[in-house]
Amino acid sequence: GSDVSHVSQKALKVAYQVGGEIAKAGAVLVTGGGEGVMKAASQGAKEHNGLTVGILPGKAMNEANEYVDIVIPTGIGYSRDSTNANSSHGAIIVEGGVGTLSELTYCYLNKIPTVVMTNVPGVGVPYVGKYMDNRRLMKIKGAKDPAKAVAMIMAELKRQGVFKKVKSIEHIRHNTFI
Repeated sequence: GSDVSHVSQKALKVAYQVGGEIAKAGAVLVTGGGEGVMKAASQGAKEHNGLTVGILPGKAMNEANEYVDIVIPTGIGYSRDSTNANSSHGAIIVEGGVGTLSELTYCYLNKIPTVVMTNVPGVGVPYVGKYMDNRRLMKIKGAKDPAKAVAMIMAELKRQGVFKKVKSIEHIRHNTFI
């Protein structure tokens, strides 16, 4: 989602709620580790006893917001968007600009279940209910309610058999969202 330079207050609230719902589901939150939507989602997850990961574009550990538990500085700039997407089992898109669009594209190409929050404007909204291209890899889903968005992702992961190898709640925590 959006960084601090172009984020709406509503998106921050939605991101916080999404982070909280991800934590309540027992999943791990992966973000870009920065400010704005990334920080709000991380705060929501932390305040609901969740585990957070920040995959940073830069090399400095201190670039992460204070709600990130595991900091991964990449030093590869926004090329890290592919790492964010491919480190996740699902994605929830909140507002966002071109970096978020890049992550959405990686999710689409790799068929990573994705839900766009439609109660805030953003780069993913025009794709809701549609395929991103003529390959028709997967339709992008939309939701207005953060709890529903997380439930949609978790249901799809269950349908795909992601949880078949789960032996304890700690294994479930390895499921990640961006």
